[in-house]
Amino acid sequence: MKENRKAEAILNRTCEYCIYFSSIILSMSLGQIIGYNGRFAIPWYGIALSAVLLLIAIIIHKKFPIDLNFNFLCKLSISIIFGLYTFLFFQTEDYTRQYFEAFKLPCLLFILFIIILLAFRQKANGNIWRSIAVLSAKNPFYYFCIPIFLCFTYSSVIFARGDSIPAKLYPFTIYSEGNLDLNEFFPPPNTIKAEHFVKQKLLIETVTQLPTGDFIRLPFYLVWADGKVLGSYPILPGLMNSIVYGFIKLAGIELPHPGLISEQNPIPFSAFYLEKYTAGAIAALTSMFFFRAILRLVSFRSALILSLLFSFASPHLSVSSQALWQHGLIEMLLALSLPYVLVSNAWSRQRLLFFGLLLGTFYFVRPSGIIIAFIIGLLFGIMNKLYLIHNKSKLNQVLWISSGALFAGIFFGLLNFYFYGDVQGGYSLFKAALANDGAVSLFAWNFGSGFSGLLWSPGYGVFIFCPIVILSLFGPFISKGRLKITLFYLTLCILGYLLLYSPYKYWWAGVSYGARFFSDLSPIFFVLLIPVFKLARKIKILKVLVILFASISIWAHSSAVYLGGVVNWQACNHLPEEVSAWDWTRIPYTQPFRKYYPFVTDELDIQPVFSCQKGRLSGFINDRYAYRFDKDSLFIDGYEKILQDTTAYFRKGNYCLAVFGAVAKENLQDKDNLRVVISQNKKEILNYKETLQTISPNYFPSINEFEIPSSGKIGISIERKTGKSIDFAGLQIKEGTCNLARLKMNRKRKTFLVPD
Repeated sequence: MKENRKAEAILNRTCEYCIYFSSIILSMSLGQIIGYNGRFAIPWYGIALSAVLLLIAIIIHKKFPIDLNFNFLCKLSISIIFGLYTFLFFQTEDYTRQYFEAFKLPCLLFILFIIILLAFRQKANGNIWRSIAVLSAKNPFYYFCIPIFLCFTYSSVIFARGDSIPAKLYPFTIYSEGNLDLNEFFPPPNTIKAEHFVKQKLLIETVTQLPTGDFIRLPFYLVWADGKVLGSYPILPGLMNSIVYGFIKLAGIELPHPGLISEQNPIPFSAFYLEKYTAGAIAALTSMFFFRAILRLVSFRSALILSLLFSFASPHLSVSSQALWQHGLIEMLLALSLPYVLVSNAWSRQRLLFFGLLLGTFYFVRPSGIIIAFIIGLLFGIMNKLYLIHNKSKLNQVLWISSGALFAGIFFGLLNFYFYGDVQGGYSLFKAALANDGAVSLFAWNFGSGFSGLLWSPGYGVFIFCPIVILSLFGPFISKGRLKITLFYLTLCILGYLLLYSPYKYWWAGVSYGARFFSDLSPIFFVLLIPVFKLARKIKILKVLVILFASISIWAHSSAVYLGGVVNWQACNHLPEEVSAWDWTRIPYTQPFRKYYPFVTDELDIQPVFSCQKGRLSGFINDRYAYRFDKDSLFIDGYEKILQDTTAYFRKGNYCLAVFGAVAKENLQDKDNLRVVISQNKKEILNYKETLQTISPNYFPSINEFEIPSSGKIGISIERKTGKSIDFAGLQIKEGTCNLARLKMNRKRKTFLVPD
């Protein structure tokens, strides 16, 4: 009787999911049918698959009827909304995606409304939060994963960098040519004769030596092997991207092939959105797996809150969910592995084999993942030895786990060998290619600088971007029993990563946001937080700290994703990363507040070194980096902007403007070659024109007093006369009269310009 009921439940669930999946595909197909993306066409594959799934559902329903209740209708509605959201997401004919931008908020609000409505219908003891948590736990894919996915893909900000270029191109080469080489996207590289080759140690290019002794240079994200251009990094993220592309192709969503990539023909924006969609899907599934993993350790509500914090208060949001770095897959593997070490269980052979597959895959996603795999595997063995009653099953467990790990190792090793000629894949060729250019080792640099930078540098430190991690480190010390042992071993993963990346030359992880290297460990950080979370219910000051640090962490990562401040911080900060990483005045997630600082400090300092501009470094003026502006834009006559307009908030009063600018040669002087326009409420309050003089050791800035008539927002525009070359180092605005001593502008500061 039990077996019959179990079989009937499985069939009922199969029937439901057949209906849900068919409705997703049909609603995704709507865009193609109405000619939304390109010409009208009928996606026969998608319609045929939907018809088959519906037929299966009808057959099952006739024999084992499913309950067509309110919960079923809600899931069906979410399925349809998800399908519509997907086909609108891939709007290839309009890079602004106006229909998607208009639809995404109603879509998200509708799903949240359904969840809240269901929670109210099932409300227990008047606690709506617990009802939402229970609802999410019972149906995690629909009531947790899909809303999280919509949040991850909601922003139109693109985070992708060079590292993920191969991953975003793999789907196109797989479906067009059936291989993983990228020759169709990149022109044949120029050959450098051996006698002309010079090692540059740039570390932004890979150098391959040909059998003839000559050399080939490629961008750092590409390597050359046997006449093929291949990606430098592991292929698994790209394969996941290809699976997702195959899914949307079922509904007739075809993305334009990138073709030969060049400055004139860049990668189409639709490829970036495919990458974002895939990264968001991986991250949302990881959040769901994490939620399910911790359910046995905490209450439903605590599990939901911790999972939301994991999703929005860590690099999981700002890194893993936004681009196809390897971190997203590492997090998924870790979240899937957590149940094996968080609870003791007599696992079935299939589950043990699956656990082995997970452990064996870590290395092939990202080599540093072997640290996590080793410690998780070791912890599983220790926990089973201490707590598992059935001793005779221990050997069987080892055999099944080892079999899974061995199978994963052989499969991915052979896959790498087939495409790269090396079981380690692209990383092995990448390392050899860097060595050809003179970079012997990237892991033999200043350990202390990397150690401190990884933890508390204002530009990339994990404690700065995710301060709640500070509290999680106390988790092993305040926990008890089995959990204490588990958390101590999980802490070894953090220590292993810290020891690995501290001597790494680029400990800040290149062009990225926050503590990217620690994003692999995000699930561990929030598992460590469980004892702290429990104790915070009893200790008010700890509860306040949890709320404060969680709020900062959420803002740090959500502001980057939804406000896009990190894009300007990275693209417009012209200092080397190792310098900008330690600038405490410009912590990335404080950038949205900078425009309000003058209202409190009564001063503003604008420097081109921190601004988006197209000048080139030309020297120093009063210890400030000077940039030369001499290239005119087309169709602009008179004055043109040299920096992005600045918005700031000031109190009313008298202010002094000091302009740091000059020309390199006397023959470049021209009347009124610089103009500063300050406006408020669309009215100019200052239109200051300055004739910049030739640079000299006794340089003094130009000054001018002006009045801000009322408190509030002002706009500042800095322009140069077209056709004229100027060197500009910024400006200062300070409250009060132009007292030069107060402005600290002595004549002994470093001042020189390099002529062209």
